[in-house]
Amino acid sequence: MAQPQFRTCPACGTRNKPAWEFCVRCGESVAEVPLGTDAPAATAAAGAVPATEGGVGPVLLLAVVALGLAAWAATRIQIPRDEISSTAFTAATMPPADKPTAASEALSELDEGLRLLRSGKPESALGKLEEAALGDPTDAAAQHAYAQALWVTGNRDRAMTFYIAAARLAPEDVQYLSDAARVCTAMNRRPEAIGFYRALLDVQPDTPAALRSLSQLLMESGGGAEAVDLLRRAVTLEPDSVVLGTDLGYALERLGRGPEAAEAYRQVLGVDATADVARARLVDLEFKAGRPEQAMTLVQDAIRAHPDQPGPHRSLATLLERMGRPAEAAAAYREYARLAPNAADAKALEQRAAALEATPAPAPTGTSS
Repeated sequence: MAQPQFRTCPACGTRNKPAWEFCVRCGESVAEVPLGTDAPAATAAAGAVPATEGGVGPVLLLAVVALGLAAWAATRIQIPRDEISSTAFTAATMPPADKPTAASEALSELDEGLRLLRSGKPESALGKLEEAALGDPTDAAAQHAYAQALWVTGNRDRAMTFYIAAARLAPEDVQYLSDAARVCTAMNRRPEAIGFYRALLDVQPDTPAALRSLSQLLMESGGGAEAVDLLRRAVTLEPDSVVLGTDLGYALERLGRGPEAAEAYRQVLGVDATADVARARLVDLEFKAGRPEQAMTLVQDAIRAHPDQPGPHRSLATLLERMGRPAEAAAAYREYARLAPNAADAKALEQRAAALEATPAPAPTGTSS
């Protein structure tokens, strides 16, 4: 009778080649399993993890234990449960000569899976990358590549698990940390996203994009003071960035620090006089501070300098309406809609203009009845 040519995984029941030390499906050790021995049904049922639930079960646990990263994860990221590029890959590292056959085959699956993924065939790459990721759960590149394939094919919950695994396996890799942070943000996993951005900035402190993303998450979580500090750092790194400067002004506004916010907006306008959002926010601050004349000057100066720019006309219309001058406001709204007919709010503001034009003019001050 021919000798058995497989080892059956005691956790999931998968048949593995005799030379393999770990199950290609779930990562469980099969080194001590006798050749040809079938796993008891109860054991297999208890250890199996359905792929549809998005978890990696013993795979991720094995990876964490193997690399001694559990302590880092406990202090950095707690995991209770503006898209990622399918072309941003980290090349796999060749295993040492004494790696088991299973790992070598997993590397081959990774190479082929990456080739398919780069060729725009994520569905075809999925099986190859799954075998690579589960065949060697300590390979961060395999976890990351499988995560990308899962993400672009729509299995985002499971993709997030493997993005997190890659970042935890390679905590110095900025790309893995960034992808994990962005995916956690997209999946509304704010605490984990914050942790990964902090880890990224520990590795690469002068990263304006990460500083901005972390500041936004902190603002949403009530950490406004720290968010302002992060944005100030980002603006220092990129002083000509209209986006960062405007974000800084808005963060200061939300903290009730109006004069500082106004100064931030003025600095943005000094960089780019056509920065509509910064100007609109500054006009609003001036009006609220009881300085409508200064607010009007800001808007009129912008219109004189750039008469064909729609934004200042919208700011003018809003300001005139707030000042109780509906007919003039209606004309400014119509001018905005004329200059920006395809703007998302153009139709609504034309309707607003019509409503204002139908409003009776206020009675002249000082008339007698």
